[in-house]
Amino acid sequence: PSSWNGKTGEGILWKTPVLLPGENSPIVWGNRVFLTGATENKREVYCFDGDSGELLWQRAVENVPGNSLETPKVTEDTGFAAPTAVADGQRVYAIFANGDVISFDFDGNRVWAKSLGLPENMYGYASSLAMYQNLLLVLFDQGGAEDGLSKLIALDTLSGRTVWQTQRPVPNSWASPIVINTGMREEVITCGNPWVIAYNPATGKELWRAKCLSGDIAPSPIYANGLVFAANEYAYLAAIRPDGEGDVT
Repeated sequence: PSSWNGKTGEGILWKTPVLLPGENSPIVWGNRVFLTGATENKREVYCFDGDSGELLWQRAVENVPGNSLETPKVTEDTGFAAPTAVADGQRVYAIFANGDVISFDFDGNRVWAKSLGLPENMYGYASSLAMYQNLLLVLFDQGGAEDGLSKLIALDTLSGRTVWQTQRPVPNSWASPIVINTGMREEVITCGNPWVIAYNPATGKELWRAKCLSGDIAPSPIYANGLVFAANEYAYLAAIRPDGEGDVT
């Protein structure tokens, strides 16, 4: 609609409450809308009917193998369910502030779940998930750059098994990875102080990096007109050709 009003209902087809809070965005596949929500002690995944807004199912995220039962420290404006989920037409995948990752099929049946460990993050974990073919991509930046804790992880979408993981020379960040096709190859683009780094999505091998960021990195990169664009407060807007190798700064 060209105009709508949340209070009067003008231009709004339906409104449905989400039972737990979350700063993530809805994702849509066909007529299904997925969201996640969480509090300090509860985590849930929701599936709504896109035509009517009816809640088709809600599932608790519990009894996750490897979960430490520790509660992550988050700020109020990050919360416990900041990362946006992802779907592939058969399953939906979600991650939460405590490092729990879970998969449900579109009927709400749990497929697998695992814990990546409690992330060391000063504001709370917020990077959204991405996909490449049968791989679920998790940008798990944490701690300081000198701690060696940050990594990019690829999980098998059928089983949750770790297919590869690559260490990253950056501190905790809040940007999300994106997958691009340059016409010559496919790349995962990531942002973390001070680097924009591209990886081979099939293997996790680093392809190139550009030193152009600073501070707390929250904006995700984009790809348009053959260029990767990355920016952050107190930093330059950088446009990077993604056909390089090594340090392209």
